[in-house]
Amino acid sequence: MAQFKYTRGLRSSGWTSKQIRSDNYKFDSIKQSELDQLAYYMRAQRYSDSTKEQYQGMIRSFLAYFNMKQSKDITLEDIHFYNSEFVIKKGFSVSYQRLFISALKLFYGNVVHCPFDLENLERPPKEKRLPTVLSKAEVREIILATHNIKHKSILTTIYSAGLRISEVLSLRLTDIDNQRMLIRVVMAKGRKDRYVKLSAANLTLLRTYYKKYKPKEFLFENPAGGKYAASSVRRILNRACATAGIKKRVSPHTLRHS
Repeated sequence: MAQFKYTRGLRSSGWTSKQIRSDNYKFDSIKQSELDQLAYYMRAQRYSDSTKEQYQGMIRSFLAYFNMKQSKDITLEDIHFYNSEFVIKKGFSVSYQRLFISALKLFYGNVVHCPFDLENLERPPKEKRLPTVLSKAEVREIILATHNIKHKSILTTIYSAGLRISEVLSLRLTDIDNQRMLIRVVMAKGRKDRYVKLSAANLTLLRTYYKKYKPKEFLFENPAGGKYAASSVRRILNRACATAGIKKRVSPHTLRHS
């Protein structure tokens, strides 16, 4: 994205990047209505829960930054200033910046009349980084360091079947086809269904887990029922890595790549 020199300061904001607490900020009725319309639009278009949460959070922070301006009065120059003084100075990643521009395009393209040409909102090029990959020995140490059978089953399924965290937590009991040794992944990324291989070792582990926990709908459920939480899976993996002495930065997606 081209950088604007904004020498006059943040003309009508009154907020600094350190002062933004958009989750608790009270918007006026116009902005709140716009945020509600954004949520309704994304729900109607069946955006994923994670995308809805990210976009809404980004737009809330953006509108709070310009608290003295209505959305329709925010200029392209303002946006470039926000990008420079908030997104970049606060150390957010290129991926965050690209998502923020996507959120803005959605907001100004479908909710608020855009006072500028949306084509002038450009995303920075993607970062080209090689993913962190674990060796078989490292994965084995992580699995061995996980003693709870449910936790072990979740991590093993992510690794063995190459699933995203959202995919493994959305699996239902009926998605496990032990006759054809396949796992059905429904409405995955891009709203596409697909099948992945179910290994014999993974099936054996899942059977042991099922006998103990007896989930009713989803393969992995919270104690109160419903989907298991993604944040819980991340904590489980972090603890296992610490126990196993894995120094690499590991996420559930790392297991998928591995």
